[in-house]
Amino acid sequence: LLSVVNRTNTHVIFLGDNGTPNNTLQPPFPSGRGKDSLYEGGIHVPLIISGPSVVNSNRANDTLVNAVDLFATILELAGTSVTATVPSNVVIDSQSVLPVLLNDTTLARHAYAEKFNTSAPSSTDGRALRNTQFKLIQFNDGHEEFYDLLADPYESTNLLNAVFTAAQRANYYSLILRMGDYQNTL
Repeated sequence: LLSVVNRTNTHVIFLGDNGTPNNTLQPPFPSGRGKDSLYEGGIHVPLIISGPSVVNSNRANDTLVNAVDLFATILELAGTSVTATVPSNVVIDSQSVLPVLLNDTTLARHAYAEKFNTSAPSSTDGRALRNTQFKLIQFNDGHEEFYDLLADPYESTNLLNAVFTAAQRANYYSLILRMGDYQNTL
């Protein structure tokens, strides 16, 4: 496909599906923490963008991106913006990642995910919010889990079962407050 595309004016975006199916999940991811879960194995997927706006190609970036962010990003790549194309009374959650493509900046952002079963609510339903290091999961049955993804990327140690450091406490309460903001908006 790329051999027939005019690479001077074409961007290619590849976004993975929402996680690995549990029947093919392999260590170090624990069973049940793949597709259809709020754990990293279910929501952390690859995003690859190639094209003329990508400066210093063949690099990785740790900016958190939600799939909805592709809307604003594609509009900006096409030379327009969300504000120019969407009525001002319509709320759009999309945030462009074009600044990341244009230079080697990592944007400080949050990633929000939710899981819900419309036919039969499940104890695994809930919502998750993460920043660059920490992740809070609030399940609909009332329990929470909190992870340091830099120290524990496979979410094996729930920090709520131990005494917090000052940084952990600050991030936990920050995510609690931001999660409330997301819920109020919804």
